[in-house]
Amino acid sequence: VLSIGKHVKQSELNDIPHNFIVRPYVPQLEILKRASLFVTHGGMNSTSEGLYFETPLIVIPMGADQFAVGKQVEQVGAGKVLKKEQLSENLLKETIQEVISNPVYAEKAKAIGQSLKAAGGAEKAADSILEYVKHNTQSANA
Repeated sequence: VLSIGKHVKQSELNDIPHNFIVRPYVPQLEILKRASLFVTHGGMNSTSEGLYFETPLIVIPMGADQFAVGKQVEQVGAGKVLKKEQLSENLLKETIQEVISNPVYAEKAKAIGQSLKAAGGAEKAADSILEYVKHNTQSANA
């Protein structure tokens, strides 16, 4: 499944394999629930979502913090980083095969996903912030 966004037209792409689904938008979270691999630019949201759903990653950073995010994904063993300047069809195919066939990537992604779920998510974060504010307000008024 390939999401091309609203600025790229499907007609601008070269031959699309018959087993590909190409759309301007796809329901990423629903797909990640079922995916065995996620090729991403390495934005923090996409990376977090992929790992939350225990999906190994291939990160192809485009800019900003994506290089650091990709490096961290590779360091923890949950995926591989490819440089866009060196990207080729063969390199991408080889890396996909490596990540899918080596169970270590899936095991590392699963461990990170389980730790993200155990952390409590947005509700736990909001509760922690409220508790901090309450504590600091009480301390300031004392």
